Amino acid sequence: MYVTKIQKKVLELYDAETGALKRIINCAIWDGLTRADTEGNLVSIVCGDRRTRVYDIQTGALKTTIQRNPY
Repeated sequence: MYVTKIQKKVLELYDAETGALKRIINCAIWDGLTRADTEGNLVSIVCGDRRTRVYDIQTGALKTTIQRNPY
């Protein structure tokens, strides 16, 4: 289980049990971020460019990008 913390345009992911910092994801290139949610070993991030990006927390790899409907 992970806990997220948004620091301006950076997302910090912490291990909920130990409090250890697990990963940092910089979202400045996408105009920052507005929301983040974790599920298992994945984190979904709603970015300032209106896209949702899903990352693997363990590897830091971008799994997919979802384009938001402009309407």
